[in-house]
Amino acid sequence: VSSDGGSYPTWSRDGSELYFYNLASTTIFAAPVQTGERFRVGKPAALFQTGPLFFDGFKSFDVTPDGRFITLEMVTDPKEWEIDLIFTRHWVEELTRILGGSE
Repeated sequence: VSSDGGSYPTWSRDGSELYFYNLASTTIFAAPVQTGERFRVGKPAALFQTGPLFFDGFKSFDVTPDGRFITLEMVTDPKEWEIDLIFTRHWVEELTRILGGSE
């Protein structure tokens, strides 16, 4: 699919493209594909450049059902290591209670 190397190949949701990450350019590419009796690949196109992706034995990017990308990038500045995460359990029930509706 790539003449310059690629990592973490990922299919588009409809199977018409194969996405991959190029380590040298830190870029996500898309290559159009045709499946059937013969597998055919078109010329890859650069989609966007990222920071260095985090590689630790698991996938570092994926495509959401609406076609957007999620990337897991490495943090190189220790000041950026601290993040706040907020998890809300039972949020549907809480929203229903606040709005006064029924489930």
